[in-house]
Amino acid sequence: MHILVFIKHVPNPESPFEITPDGSTIKFPLNISHAINSYDEYALEEALILAETIPHTVISVVTIGPKTAESSLRRALAMGAHHAYHCVVNNANTMSSAWKAEILAEFAKNHPFDLILAGAMSDDGAHTAVGPMTAARLCIPWATHIISLKIDHPEQNIQAWREIDIATRQSITLPIPALIAVQSGINRPRYPSLSNTLRAKKQEIKHITPNQPPPSALRSRFLHPHSSKDTLILRGTRAENARALYEYLHAKSLL
Repeated sequence: MHILVFIKHVPNPESPFEITPDGSTIKFPLNISHAINSYDEYALEEALILAETIPHTVISVVTIGPKTAESSLRRALAMGAHHAYHCVVNNANTMSSAWKAEILAEFAKNHPFDLILAGAMSDDGAHTAVGPMTAARLCIPWATHIISLKIDHPEQNIQAWREIDIATRQSITLPIPALIAVQSGINRPRYPSLSNTLRAKKQEIKHITPNQPPPSALRSRFLHPHSSKDTLILRGTRAENARALYEYLHAKSLL
């Protein structure tokens, strides 16, 4: 079985950043730390769990990003992935989800797979679009926000459970091949051992080049949220304050 995992190299969400004066770009310090997108790390761990139960499973990871994204690929190899592929694009974060999906679908067509795993969204963009768009280009079934899955080899299908809301789950059966976008909490990603980390440093990372050059960057405008310091002070008895608080929250559609 061949499992393909999409991963994204993202900045630490708690890192400081600046918005350029024209609002066109978000700038991070040069020494900012990056890591595998947390949702993609769940996807990779799920691939590793499946590999432990399905003999002869091969796991490949692919990413689109700058040269520094190699560190996330090394991390994936240290966790247990067998092959790593890198489409080097310096300004990938300003490219549309549609363009990324086109590149990933093109790659998947040239590397036969049985299952594609990806995170439900990215920590930085949270668009939830690349996975479904890629599946649409590949004309394969897909499901998002999956919190549990198992593969039925004799029937060649995937049984998955999708999170609808905090109390509702949906059972889905998909034929193989398919794309599954996993939700956080589906598993607990493992920590790479020292021996695997040393081995990953020597493994080859193959570079891929898209057939089409990247399109012009998205025209986006970023703004800091408006700062509001409105304060409501309640003065009265406990009963009066409770009633006033209820009415205020109700007026704001919070109750």
